Amino acid sequence: MAERCNNEAALPAEMNSRVVPVQEALTLPTEEPPECFICVSNEPPPWPSDCKCKNSHMHACCQQKFLEGRPDITCPVCLVEYGNVTFKTGRRVQLYSNGGLAVMVGLAILAILACTINTFFALAQRNEAGKTSTTLLIAGCALGSFTVLLSAGWVAFVYRQGGCRALCASCVGNVRVTLTISNPKPKPKPVEGVSVELHQAYPVPELDA
Repeated sequence: MAERCNNEAALPAEMNSRVVPVQEALTLPTEEPPECFICVSNEPPPWPSDCKCKNSHMHACCQQKFLEGRPDITCPVCLVEYGNVTFKTGRRVQLYSNGGLAVMVGLAILAILACTINTFFALAQRNEAGKTSTTLLIAGCALGSFTVLLSAGWVAFVYRQGGCRALCASCVGNVRVTLTISNPKPKPKPVEGVSVELHQAYPVPELDA
């Protein structure tokens, strides 16, 4: 028995290595589902992004919220429109436009003009009563001068923008009303070769008892 142990110890290192069965060698570890690049979570498993990106995944709800705050439906990485997104547009009034600015300035001019007329009207009443008011006179002149300057600037702005028709057209624009997200088209998966190295142990010579 001691002679057999000594013979096994004298064998090369390759002969003492454990032989890995074929079934164990072919058993690959299971990969975790990819993470959503928006919320960085893999529960539930996200679907692949329907664009030119290869390793990008996202949830439907994350994609919905992400595109609602953007004026377009393009991927921020590859700059290609998502193929699983459709939307409808409608015409709505846009207050934050050149036309909206012109309307607000025009209303401000009318308000200042009304204050100017009211100031001079009060000054005329005091003059009829035999009283004078330097304060009302100065205030009326200041408001009238400011009204004239503001009106001149407003007219110049309207002229540079192409007139009242162009400003009215800028107040109404196409706005994205509804956004629909569907299942993306499956991408062809690249064939990845699995390299499995099978080790065959050297035959152990039979030892005489």
